[in-house]
This record gives sequence, structure tokens and C-alpha cells, in this order.
Amino acid sequence: MPSNKLANLKTDLGCDFVGIALKNQNSVDITWPYAVGYTNDKYVRIKLRYGKGIDGQVMSSCSAMEINHFPDNAHGKVTDYPIMLAEKLVSAFSVPILKDGRPAGVLLAGYRTVHDFHAAEKKKVKQAAFAVSEEVFKHGQPG
Repeated sequence: MPSNKLANLKTDLGCDFVGIALKNQNSVDITWPYAVGYTNDKYVRIKLRYGKGIDGQVMSSCSAMEINHFPDNAHGKVTDYPIMLAEKLVSAFSVPILKDGRPAGVLLAGYRTVHDFHAAEKKKVKQAAFAVSEEVFKHGQPG
């Protein structure tokens, strides 16, 4: 599935973690079915409600989100960002994955160190989200 595209993005950016969160078709839960660069399997067990965490915020706003210096610059409770905590990410850039023009998931690239994302890196993440959406939804969304 999209693992090759995620691995390629991880290599291109030199980041530590790349993952995809998807909204479950049968509920309001958001889960992380795909990732590369993970340090443990906690990401698989994360379930969030729409609008919570970086993934839920990106999906509900349908816009990109950047977090730097986590947890110092987190809005709200630190526990609302379980992917950042589980993977010990300090910096992340996340963009919506669209299905039929509506947000159905999120692609997140993250670093375990402080990193300011440049315009070229953000463009690569956005391009990868588009490519991944075609692959994920062509084969049918998990869950």
C-alpha cells in the first residue's frame, strides 16, 4: 500500500516519522493505520475523535498544521496530541488527505528534534498526500 510513498517522503525530508491517519468510515474515530519510522506500536492503538489532536484538527479545518517545539507550543492539553507523545515528536507538519474533495485523513511528517519546515518541504508533504490519497482510496479505506 502507501508504505513505499511514506518511506520515500521520509527519505526525501530526512525526517524521523511519516504516518497516515484516517477517519473510520463507520464512526467518528481517527486511527493511524500506516506509518514508517515508528519507534513502537503505540501509533496503531491511537483512536481520536474528529477535531482532537493534530490529525483531528487538520481534518476538521481542512488545512495544514505545523507544530514546533512540542510540547511547549501546543495549543490545549498535551494529551490531545497522542501521536506526538507516542513517537516523541518535537516538530511536525500535517496536511489533509482528501477523498472526493473532503478531508478523510491526514499525512504527518515529524522530527524528534526541533525543525522548522521550509516551503519546499511543505510542498513535498502536500504532494505526497495527494499521491497517497489516490492509492489509499483506490484500494478501499481500512476500518
